[in-house]
Amino acid sequence: MTQEQEQQPQPSFEEALEQLRQTVSALEQGDVPLAEATSLFERGILLATRCHKLLDEAELRVGELERGFRDQMRLREAASPSEAYLVEEPSLSPQASTSPPEGPSLSPQASTSPPEGER
Repeated sequence: MTQEQEQQPQPSFEEALEQLRQTVSALEQGDVPLAEATSLFERGILLATRCHKLLDEAELRVGELERGFRDQMRLREAASPSEAYLVEEPSLSPQASTSPPEGPSLSPQASTSPPEGER
């Protein structure tokens, strides 16, 4: 990188991507002299490198945020296990319940007293 390029402010991702699109478009037209095409190609490589660097940084930051969020949720869950019910899991939903319905049981063993006719 030349000293002149170092002094210029670095473009944002969106700016670099737009400049890269324009550079590719100019090269695809094919009507530029060789020296200019070489210069455009070099500029395109610098812009693509900038975009890639910014995407990598964004990906790392998102990963850090996700890990921080997961850690925070684990700490919260460990500190207050009574609130774990707030996080609904499929096996804990009312529809997936395997307990019998509330109310009188229809099973013959449920009653401990003999039928009325046997008393």
